[in-house]
Amino acid sequence: MGDRAGFLSGTRTLSTYTGSEVVDPKPAYGQVSVRLETSGICHTDIHAAHGDRPVRPAPPLIPGHEGIGIVAAIGGGVDGR
Repeated sequence: MGDRAGFLSGTRTLSTYTGSEVVDPKPAYGQVSVRLETSGICHTDIHAAHGDRPVRPAPPLIPGHEGIGIVAAIGGGVDGR
């Protein structure tokens, strides 16, 4: 199965990125990049999707901040432990 990500392309509109459309970020100094294996969403994500939060994120937005993954890349200044 290739890379994919669900994202909000507008209020209450879920779309999908696949393959080469998924950006593989390069970690900056002091950062790591984590390849997510799975991610949950919570009520905050649902409110963001419905546009009923005081701060409305601008699309495209990939919801989910409760992820599990593997460190894929390490930026400078990270000792790797």
